[in-house]
Amino acid sequence: MKTNYNQITASFKRMTPQDFIYPGMLLLFFIAVIIAFSFTVQFISGTISKAFYVETPQKSLKLNVPAYKLTAQKLNFTIEGM
Repeated sequence: MKTNYNQITASFKRMTPQDFIYPGMLLLFFIAVIIAFSFTVQFISGTISKAFYVETPQKSLKLNVPAYKLTAQKLNFTIEGM
């Protein structure tokens, strides 16, 4: 076990700063992906929550039947049941 540890420390001592460029870039890329993923999840969950949240019950709307019939007549639609 001791020789294995010595080989590992010797290999780290031989490494130069240039040997850490690609692993460092890869690490930064994964950190950026994780941050973007967390912001995306927060945004989507907040949007879904807002979409299904009802603050107050909506008042019922009253249909202006004479204006509706006039518009339907101008557009040549037939109205059944009115």
